[in-house]
Amino acid sequence: MKERVAEAQETVNKIESLVNNFGFDTEAVAVGLRKTHPTLQQGVMRFAVAFIREMAKEGWVDGRNQAAHELAKKLAAVIGEDGGYLPFI
Repeated sequence: MKERVAEAQETVNKIESLVNNFGFDTEAVAVGLRKTHPTLQQGVMRFAVAFIREMAKEGWVDGRNQAAHELAKKLAAVIGEDGGYLPFI
């Protein structure tokens, strides 16, 4: 279990580093991910849904992430309680 938590934190650190770069091209990465294997696209969407649901939760929100929180709440309502069904195929 500790190994999985450590691996998750390492991944979080990598993502933070990527998006903290003002030259990070969100659109180019999105296009690149769209061109990956369909099973990998499904996994990326699973991650995106999980992140949206976490961002939608009430908690630490201030002016820096208020817009993301509000959008996440709207998207989470569309996704629904089941989190969207994205099977691993």
